[in-house]
Amino acid sequence: MNAARALLSGLIDYAGLFPPAKLDMEHALAEYQTLRAGPCAWMGGRFIVPASRLAEFDSHVEANSNFPLSVILDAGHDARSWFEQARQRIGFVTSRLSASGVTRAEVLEIPMPAPAAARETFDAPVGQLSALMRNAGLSDMPVYVELPRVALREERLPNAFAALARYGLRAKIRCGGASNLTPSTDELAQFILQAARHAVAFKATAGLHHALPYEEAPGEPNAHGFLNLLAASVFAWEAAAAELVPLILQERSWGAFVVTERELQWRDRAAALAQIENARRNGFVSYGSCSFQEPVGDLLALGLLPTDGAHALLG
Repeated sequence: MNAARALLSGLIDYAGLFPPAKLDMEHALAEYQTLRAGPCAWMGGRFIVPASRLAEFDSHVEANSNFPLSVILDAGHDARSWFEQARQRIGFVTSRLSASGVTRAEVLEIPMPAPAAARETFDAPVGQLSALMRNAGLSDMPVYVELPRVALREERLPNAFAALARYGLRAKIRCGGASNLTPSTDELAQFILQAARHAVAFKATAGLHHALPYEEAPGEPNAHGFLNLLAASVFAWEAAAAELVPLILQERSWGAFVVTERELQWRDRAAALAQIENARRNGFVSYGSCSFQEPVGDLLALGLLPTDGAHALLG
């Protein structure tokens, strides 16, 4: 495997059911099937579907199909009802996995509500979620916990990651969708650094439409680049990560990133193939996007994507 393949393989989970695309089930599945049969299929990950729409998913897919799914346990954001909603969603997923349907859930994702009181930590809800998974016989299934915006505060983040590491769960960060949900560069940097320090794998979602940071609208915070996030997660495992990561996240120069056969280079720093593989396996695993064309187009323009048929995806 060369560095480009190690860096980009399985990076993009398909989120066509969600905004801004918000396709219906039939068209989202058709789009995903087309992508899986295309020249950039190796960059593709799982089809993302809410647990509440699994029955609808099954009705559109043949029983012998093998769609790898990332199922979102849409348990809401109310701390008072979250546990019961999560229990019901996990039970529903378990029932579909054991039935004769076509659900093939490989990972689960679940938004976690903000603590009801300032003094509360993430230990209790993370522990409760771990117990639910264990009782459902799903202890071995990877679970990405989408941390609430409040968890990104400097005083809360170490506790959140310590709890995830203790119970063997993964993290998820929302990088956009609305201006109040877009983390600052410092918040995103601390998230990446805490993930590396606690060896907690993570995924991202929303807002990562382009490779490098860009301004979505005047007066709005800059949207983050998925390439910056990817490179930052690779270098986050180095001793000098605390200084490097924020700088990499802010990088907007097209020529700053180079991928050779055996390395990822950012300016005068280089990460070898083994470091890239470790970061993709134990750090930044994937991100959800409703488009393949946009990221592929950016990577081609940057000269970072092998061109073996990739242009065909763009028409």
